[in-house]
Amino acid sequence: MTAFRAAGAGLVCSGTSRTARPLVEAVRVISAEEQAAARITRMKKNVLTSARLHVDAGTSGGFRGRWAMLTLTFREGVEWEANQISKLLQHIRMYAARSGFKARYVWVLELTKRLRPHYHVLVWLPKGRTLPKPDKQGWWAYGMTQIEWAKHAVGYIAKYASKGEPETLCAIPRGARLCGVGGLENPQRIELRWWKSPVWVRQVFTEITDLGRVEGGGWVNRQTGEYLKSPWVVLWHGGALVLFKVV
Repeated sequence: MTAFRAAGAGLVCSGTSRTARPLVEAVRVISAEEQAAARITRMKKNVLTSARLHVDAGTSGGFRGRWAMLTLTFREGVEWEANQISKLLQHIRMYAARSGFKARYVWVLELTKRLRPHYHVLVWLPKGRTLPKPDKQGWWAYGMTQIEWAKHAVGYIAKYASKGEPETLCAIPRGARLCGVGGLENPQRIELRWWKSPVWVRQVFTEITDLGRVEGGGWVNRQTGEYLKSPWVVLWHGGALVLFKVV
């Protein structure tokens, strides 16, 4: 029977024989609190990078317009459901299509002081266009909406993304996404996926390239076909995430 015991920097495997050889180079135990903090960090990176890519694409592409910050709140007695934000975004995409422009947006889920969920959605509008109030149009039938013009889009959405705290994640409705993005062009989507990949992946693929996860673990460079196997074996134990780096 095989057993693991601590030894220096990692673990060694010992059996019935007197010989032992290293199997694991390092072990990381990530608590539930650390997992929550990591989720918040990923959300902030996703929101800020998405907003920056939208702004950069607009600057380089020369399309003229401005950004509206849409706040969506829930009235008393209405509870969060998974499809509410997706329905609102569908209405925005349909409105943009009817008006002859592409819907570009970034959104983030936030909690009020009373731990009630609400959304902030950054929406790009071409010059001369305004966004109809979703509650008046029936696009958001769950509460009130407010629209402001954001002079500095990245900074505006960053203000709300920065409010996310690991301690409040327990109040986030189960299954709720913390953020999302729509309308990026393909080069921007590739860059976003690269930034969202783990650090150890970007240490190998140091230049921005089209990366994708591989079922069963690992990443692939879709442009070259190069496969990168994950060095980590993941286990769950008592709510903690245990990572074994196998040599």
